[in-house]
Amino acid sequence: MPALYQISVLSLFCVFTHVAILPYHTLNFLGLHSGNLTLLYLIIVMVTPLCATGFGIENNYTILSVSVASIIYEIVTFSMFLFFGFHNQVFVRYFGISFGITAFGLNLALLASLITLLSQIYAYRCFEKPRETYDYLWMSNLANLILILFFLMDDILVMYILFEAILIPMFLIIGIYGSRERRIHASLQMFFYTVLGSFFMLFAIIYLFIITGTTSLQILRNLQFNNFTIELFVWLALFFPLGVKIPLVPVHIWLPEAHVEAPTIGSVFLAALVLKMGGFGIIKLLLPVCPNVSTYLTPVVATICIVGMAYAGFSALRQVDMKKIIAYSSVVHMSYATLGFFNFDVISLSSAIFAQLAHGVISAGLFFAVGFIYDRFKTRSLYHYRGLARLLPTFTFPTFVLFLANFAFPGTIGFPSELGIFISLFFYNIGYPILLGFPLILNSTYNIWLVTRVLFGAYNKNLAVLQPNVIGFVEKMILYILAGCTVVFGLIPNCFLLPMEAPVLDLVRFLAIKMN
Repeated sequence: MPALYQISVLSLFCVFTHVAILPYHTLNFLGLHSGNLTLLYLIIVMVTPLCATGFGIENNYTILSVSVASIIYEIVTFSMFLFFGFHNQVFVRYFGISFGITAFGLNLALLASLITLLSQIYAYRCFEKPRETYDYLWMSNLANLILILFFLMDDILVMYILFEAILIPMFLIIGIYGSRERRIHASLQMFFYTVLGSFFMLFAIIYLFIITGTTSLQILRNLQFNNFTIELFVWLALFFPLGVKIPLVPVHIWLPEAHVEAPTIGSVFLAALVLKMGGFGIIKLLLPVCPNVSTYLTPVVATICIVGMAYAGFSALRQVDMKKIIAYSSVVHMSYATLGFFNFDVISLSSAIFAQLAHGVISAGLFFAVGFIYDRFKTRSLYHYRGLARLLPTFTFPTFVLFLANFAFPGTIGFPSELGIFISLFFYNIGYPILLGFPLILNSTYNIWLVTRVLFGAYNKNLAVLQPNVIGFVEKMILYILAGCTVVFGLIPNCFLLPMEAPVLDLVRFLAIKMN
């Protein structure tokens, strides 16, 4: 009965949240009544846990079905935004809390559902005990719920609560399922960095509430600061915790440590989803509330991003742990996306948002790939790998595609996003593209070095005797899905860029008006 109760509560909570944020305009357009659809969803959710009554926690398909329903729901809702051309933002208010549904927020919510689904499918292969699988499914659904709410939220106080709440499932995933003895240290380090930065955000929220009497972003967007110094302090209080979450150099120390100690599914969640909360906070909160200081400090932010990219690139070159190399690669890509956010150009902002989506897909695939070979060979050291293409040919192809996307090879999802940012910087300041040339070349260097070292070259015959089983069907399916996404959306990026055109254009116009 306790297990059934937990499943019921979680299922009701997840699905009711998704239904609560469903735009009324979408339902009216299709001729459906929102109350009827909500009731239908609730009936399905209430019936589903009853099917697991005789199976207890060993029937983990109950929670997995919630995740499948979630991603189908998000795909349908996003498709409606894509094909029916809704306006830039839809507001739905429940229990005094405002949900602001935008195209770029829905993109990340869709990414969260996809990554959650793939990680839960892999959990059946990753964990041996049913109880461990059940516990992870519970925590991953909780993390998915927090992320989707954050990406579709329009209340700064609730966003702060969700910003902190994501630490709970991530702390448990790393601390419980981590692969080495330092996993508790890595969990505490991640917790310390995030909480310390969030104190400043809390002070900024309290100050904004005192002077406006509200935490709604619809009102705070129109706030005009009478004093530039006050706006500067608010900007710093908001930018620091967002920079920690992205993360930017020098507050990135916690990320490589967390990735190394986390299990595969923990690294996937951390890189593909949790880091996106920082970038989303910049475009959703920081730029609209403090546009003048954002413009004034753009050279400072650009310097931090470019120096950080070079530092992370050099750090990646001297690593022997494949997870650390990909972790530093995440610092490079997220710094590059952050630089695009501060260009205040339609192309740059759209490309920066798309770069976040691209990094989520690419980093998830790479961490999955490293986890798969770690499960087989029990090591992540580069010294033990060479010539995997001969041993695991079906594993090599999608992994090679993901590595190509990681340094923005044409035809992959990383290319249009990074190209858009690079081109837009020419119109802002030609010095930035020149300075970016070295970090981008460095990024290509360590990616090519890693892929040639691990996948190609002389065949290491010792690998074949460590574990004779081949990569399973589930692992292949996950890699080919993510590799397919990198190619398809790299060739047709407009399926994501076009829905973001109207909201990004409105944001640019709003910032221009507010700064004047």
